Amino acid sequence: MKKTLSLIALCFAINAVHAQLFINGMNLNADSTITYFEINYDPASTFNFTPEVDYGKGEGRRKFITDATGKKLRFNSGVELLNFISKSGWKLTDRQFIPTKYNQSTPTGNLSTSIELKEFRTYVLFERVH
Repeated sequence: MKKTLSLIALCFAINAVHAQLFINGMNLNADSTITYFEINYDPASTFNFTPEVDYGKGEGRRKFITDATGKKLRFNSGVELLNFISKSGWKLTDRQFIPTKYNQSTPTGNLSTSIELKEFRTYVLFERVH
């Protein structure tokens, strides 16, 4: 009986550990006033990157996904990031690719315009799973 209760307690403890998402050392899941948060990153540097986080509370400093001690977490791919966040109790709601640098040229004698994207940032929106 003791072993069974210990096993059940261990399962709940492991589940609780996975249900935590730390931003600059603060457990985002513990703040029930936050329903959404956004991550943005440069997809050109998607190997071993540290995405920035915005959860709507302007505190004047950049926010990053961290461990419980405040150490920044790095991700090897966007999919690794998505898996990490979904295991933490959040779901993907929206994503956008916003151009930050592009070339625009109009060929001589033609009214059409050609736009070539040079750089863009990825914005990913997550919602708390209820």
